[in-house]
Amino acid sequence: MGFVNRESFKIINNFGYLTIIQLFNLLFPLILYPYLIRAVGKELYGEVLFAQSIAVYFSLFINYGFNIYGTKEISRYSQSKQRIAITLGRIFCVQLFFYFINIMAILIMFSTTNWIENLFLYLFATYICFNEIAVPVWYFQGKEEMKYIAICSFFSKITSLCLIIILVRDSSDYIYILFAYFIGTLVCFAFSFYKIFITDKNRFILPRSFSLKAVMVDSYPYFISHALGGITSKSNSFLIGFFVGKVELAYYDLADKIINIISVFFQNFSNAIFPNVAKSKDYNLVKKSIKISFLFSIIIIIGLLFSSEFIISLLGGSDMVDAKDYLIMLSATLIFRAIGPIISTSILVVNGLGKYLGSSFLIAFIIYLGGILCLYTFNWFSVQNLIIIFILSLVFRVVYRMYILYSNNLKHWLV
Repeated sequence: MGFVNRESFKIINNFGYLTIIQLFNLLFPLILYPYLIRAVGKELYGEVLFAQSIAVYFSLFINYGFNIYGTKEISRYSQSKQRIAITLGRIFCVQLFFYFINIMAILIMFSTTNWIENLFLYLFATYICFNEIAVPVWYFQGKEEMKYIAICSFFSKITSLCLIIILVRDSSDYIYILFAYFIGTLVCFAFSFYKIFITDKNRFILPRSFSLKAVMVDSYPYFISHALGGITSKSNSFLIGFFVGKVELAYYDLADKIINIISVFFQNFSNAIFPNVAKSKDYNLVKKSIKISFLFSIIIIIGLLFSSEFIISLLGGSDMVDAKDYLIMLSATLIFRAIGPIISTSILVVNGLGKYLGSSFLIAFIIYLGGILCLYTFNWFSVQNLIIIFILSLVFRVVYRMYILYSNNLKHWLV
């Protein structure tokens, strides 16, 4: 019983830290929303968001599914300094290589376009990519020391906040928004690496080429899942900015950030139980977690139906009230964001069916891509239609995962 109590406390503790981290990361830009809209305007802030939406695509490669693969490796060999050093060397080398490719791609892109005046805007936007290296979530999650991610994020955001207040005064200063975020990421980088290599006294073993290939092969299923999921979930911002308009992107981004804040509780609840379930194979814990997540998602959706305008006005100001309809539509995604992560990690991955994650994300991506092609063919691009297509992709993704569970006699993990 004492063991169960300790493990339950650890889950709650990790869930709390993960939630604090994500809430802080998501609330931070929302707190700045009214200030930045007044300082640079909706159009230029939309330009900043558009640059970030492009950087997100590159960050998917840099992550490469290591948040799952790395967590499993660090958790499994948490008492072996040698294995940790090997894992650190392999993952960081792959990530640094992809980040270099990212920078080169941006330089090549701008050398062949007339966007040269925005070159530094897009270079600073790569803080999103560098953040995957600066905050090795997989290491801290594998060690079950999530509080250090929270501390790291806090220092990063405080640094960015101070710089934004000092540097961003009017529309001509919009480029400094991403500059501030980049400097904040560097602060985070310094903190996390001090913790890993100085405090924890880990070493960094340079890997050989064949070992890099091995880790990329092992992480590939998780990369496909993460990349396809990221493309599906993040492409709306890019498409709205490109086809609809930067102002509409600002409205959509505000609604999306609010939904992401709510989703944090579900995603981090899944992340918190994952290390425990990976060790114990406790399917009763998984079933209870799914029921709780589903129930809370329904309650929140109903609440948003009656409070969307108030929430938008509170967080974005009266100028952003047009985002309320997008918020209501996006709230429907909460059901699938609530149960999807638990099914993917605590059931499929734990039972050796992680390879099907790629298939589920591929199906969702095909549905999403098919919808986008229809919108493009018939010139139906609108924020509302893009949200509908995104919701449909989530439905097919979760339904396919449930089908895999039933096909592999894992129904008892679900109901």
